[in-house]
Amino acid sequence: MRSATLLLALAAAAPAAAAPSSATLLGIDVYGTVRFDEAALREKFSDKIRQWLLQEALKDRSKSSAQKAVSLKKEIESDFQKAGGFAFSTLQKVNADSSGSSIVLVFDAVETVDSEKRLPYRVAPSGRFPDPAGLLAAWAGYQETGWELVHKGELPIDRVPCPAFYCTWGGATPALKTLEERFINEVPVHKDALARILNEDGDPARRAQALFLLSYLKEGQELSAAILPGVVDPEERVREAAMRVFGDIAVYHRETPLPVAKIADVLDFPLVDDRTRGLAVLVGLADHPVYRGFILQHAAQQVLKLLRLKNSSNHDMAYTVLQMLSGERFPPRDYDAWEAWLQKARQADRTGAPDK
Repeated sequence: MRSATLLLALAAAAPAAAAPSSATLLGIDVYGTVRFDEAALREKFSDKIRQWLLQEALKDRSKSSAQKAVSLKKEIESDFQKAGGFAFSTLQKVNADSSGSSIVLVFDAVETVDSEKRLPYRVAPSGRFPDPAGLLAAWAGYQETGWELVHKGELPIDRVPCPAFYCTWGGATPALKTLEERFINEVPVHKDALARILNEDGDPARRAQALFLLSYLKEGQELSAAILPGVVDPEERVREAAMRVFGDIAVYHRETPLPVAKIADVLDFPLVDDRTRGLAVLVGLADHPVYRGFILQHAAQQVLKLLRLKNSSNHDMAYTVLQMLSGERFPPRDYDAWEAWLQKARQADRTGAPDK
């Protein structure tokens, strides 16, 4: 059960699949503010939402419809921002279930009073540094080669064993193996230069490449510390890279210490995919004896909050975390049962008594 659940979690940690244009609107999630609920947003934006979704349904047939869809979405986001005066706000369209037949609109907001906690991103760096030993270019080539083979049906996308803390293609072909051996041998030599790129380079693509390359460091604790800035990078692709590496560590390198408090903070970040990636890491840690108590006391209540959302990306992963954490199989929408279990489990954790 554990291995199957973890594999599903790692797959779900990928960016949420684009919701199909013609899917039915199931509902609206409002995250990060209590000043607006679904009913208020439907009343305020129903006409524009209807027009937007109509143009979304037509955008593959018409360039004009595609442009109108973008414009209408921006209008809704702008109106929402003006109405709330938020520190940050955005609108996303997310699948409501795995079938893709229905969608949920997610209005994400960060109240100004919450901005320090919920927008802890560091200032965007602006430096530019040489590519150490051509490793960034080699990583880009490694990824491109792997995806070309996948698209030809010559390479599976399943995780393969490899000597790094994060794995994509391993050494599945001679060309990939040659590149992998470069990473194994050269990343430790150039770790300081790679860390500087991650911390100070102005190009987020290069920052993400450097972060992935650092997964070829020999010591897990050194790696964990080196990539931690990626968790609060201002660019989502760098945050994604950090959480992917931490996710692999959580599942496949359980002896390696992880910054679980910083990872738990991601569960309240103002983007659906960020929250999902944070949940994916917790799936790997939920039954870990070192981290289970922290998750129960400091993160599980937030997981329950995400369970209550309609969008499948956050809800389904939250359900997986709770199953792993509890060993229970309550229905996913039985919030009272999950809340009762959590209070009992937290009390048992504090007293050292069994929570069953």
